[in-house]
Amino acid sequence: MKKAISCLLCLFLLLNTSLNCAHAAYNSQRAAILKEAGLMIGTENGISESRTATRAEIAAVTVRLLGGEQEAFRQRYSHPFTDVANWADAYIGYLYQYRIAFGTSPTQFSPNVPADENQFASLVLRALGYQDYTDGFTASNSADKSVEVGLLSQQEAAELAGRSTFTRADMMNIMYNSLFCKIKDSDLSLLEKLYRQGAVSYYSLLSMAEKDSKVKELFDSFSQNENEIKTPEELRNIAKNAAVTVEMGKNSNSFSHSGSGILIDSSGLVLTTYQNLVEGCLYGRVTFNGTIYYTVEKIVSYDSDANLALLKILMPSSRTAFAIGNTSKLKEQETVYLATKSSTGTLSFRSGKVTRTSYSGEFGICIDTDFTSQALGGVLLNSRGEAVAMDVFSEGSSMLAVSEYKTILK
Repeated sequence: MKKAISCLLCLFLLLNTSLNCAHAAYNSQRAAILKEAGLMIGTENGISESRTATRAEIAAVTVRLLGGEQEAFRQRYSHPFTDVANWADAYIGYLYQYRIAFGTSPTQFSPNVPADENQFASLVLRALGYQDYTDGFTASNSADKSVEVGLLSQQEAAELAGRSTFTRADMMNIMYNSLFCKIKDSDLSLLEKLYRQGAVSYYSLLSMAEKDSKVKELFDSFSQNENEIKTPEELRNIAKNAAVTVEMGKNSNSFSHSGSGILIDSSGLVLTTYQNLVEGCLYGRVTFNGTIYYTVEKIVSYDSDANLALLKILMPSSRTAFAIGNTSKLKEQETVYLATKSSTGTLSFRSGKVTRTSYSGEFGICIDTDFTSQALGGVLLNSRGEAVAMDVFSEGSSMLAVSEYKTILK
C-alpha cells in the first residue's frame, strides 16, 4: 500500500511539474512578444512573471498600450500624489492627465500595493476606448466586459476570479490578448493602432510575426488606408522623403550595383530588389539626396522568388516612410505616379495609367504601365500614397510589385 501511495504521489508531482513548466513556457513566449513590441521592459531580475503585479506596474504598461510613453516622458505631466517613485512618475502623470487612472486618496496613488485583474482590465478597456459605467464595467467589476471584447476567455476570467493574487504573468496575458482586440467602434486592432502611431516599429513587427503565428496573421490583415486619397503635391512630398537609391557591393569601399529602394519604416527599414542588386553582396549604403549616405547595417531578409530584399540602415533620425499598397487591387487605367531620383537626389514625378494588372513575370510579380522611355529606377505610387511597385527593368513598361514583401517573413 505504501508503495502504491508513493507511486501515486510521484506521478502527481511529475504531472504538476509538467503543467507548471508548460505554463511558464507559454508565458515566456508571450513575454518575448511583448518585449519585442517595447510593451514589457522587465527589471535587472528579468521579467519576474511569478511576482505580484503592483499598481505602478499596471500604470506603466497601460501608458505603453496607449502608445503614450514618449509623450509621458517628454511632457512630465504633474499629479497630486506624493508617494510615487521617480521611475513611475511620468507614467502616472500621463494617466492622471488623461483621466485614465486615479489615486487611492487625493494625495496617495499607492504604487506598491498589489493590483488585481479588475483594476488592470479596466485600464486596458479604457485604452481600447471604452468608458466605465457607460460601456458596462467598473474598476471593481470588469470581467464580463473583458470576456466580451476578448481581453480574457471565460476560462481565464474564472481562473483569475478563483485566485487571491494577480501576477505579472497574468498582466502579460491580458496585454498580449489586448493586441488583437478592436478599438471601440473601429475595425482597427490595438496592435495596428500602435503600429500606425509609430509606437511599435515595422522592424519590431517583423520580428514579432516571425515568433508568433497569431501576430503574423494579424499583420497580414492590416488595412491600407483605402479611402485616403492624396493630392499630387502630397504624393510628391511622400516620395521625396521615402524614395532612396541603394548601392551594394562585395566590400565596404566599392559599390558595384545600384538600384531603387523605398523606406517602409521610420526606424530605417528599406525594401529593394534582390536580383542584380543585393544578391551576392555583403555591404551597402543608401541615400535620399545623393550626398548623405547611410550604411546598410544588415540584410534583414530576402525572397529570391519575389525578387525582394529588406535592408536595415543606420539612420540617426526618423523619416516618413511609405505604406505598402496591395498590388492585386490595382485596376486597369487606374492613375498611378512614378517617382524617380537622379544620382544627385533630384526628384522626377509623373502620373500615368496601369495598362496591365498583376501577373507572374520572369523576375517576380509584375504590373504594366504606360510610362515609356523611363530611366531605370523609381517607385510607383497609387493615389493613396502607398508604394505598389518598383521600376527595376531596363526595357519596357513592366514594374516589380512590392506587395509581395510579406513573403520575406516566411
